[in-house]
Amino acid sequence: MSDTATIESSKIIIAPASAADAAGLTICMLSAVDELDMRAFGYSVDPIAYHAWLQNQIVNNPAFFCAAALDGTNVIGGIAADIGPGPYNIQQIVAYERSWYVKPEYRGSSVAMRLFATLERWAKGFGASLIVSGQAMNSPEKIQNFYSRKQFNPSHITWAKEI
Repeated sequence: MSDTATIESSKIIIAPASAADAAGLTICMLSAVDELDMRAFGYSVDPIAYHAWLQNQIVNNPAFFCAAALDGTNVIGGIAADIGPGPYNIQQIVAYERSWYVKPEYRGSSVAMRLFATLERWAKGFGASLIVSGQAMNSPEKIQNFYSRKQFNPSHITWAKEI
């Protein structure tokens, strides 16, 4: 992940995540689950297991991307994605955005836009021609508008069932 440029603006830095960032990123990513009440849709996350998984992905999976938004040494947001074949065309390389989050006190700044710009650069560098982003059915209109501003288009609905 060292090929991804570090972006600085005022005091907020967007940089490839390190294993040391995994704890702060875990807190951020699980905050999204709570804010969107995703447990109502069957999502259940063990914080310890998620932290171990995230740290392992950051260190050992070259097809996994994670960037941290840092205010000093504090993780204030992050984004995670991986690369895989396209959903309908296995010859197509696709970046699958898995999760992202920005702490409430940093929203309305450029942090989320900068996280997505970093993701786009990484995905293009991997040869991806598409970014697919999941979104909770109950995402606020503000989130939907964010995706529209970033030129994402709705493509399909994912259905989930707890078993």
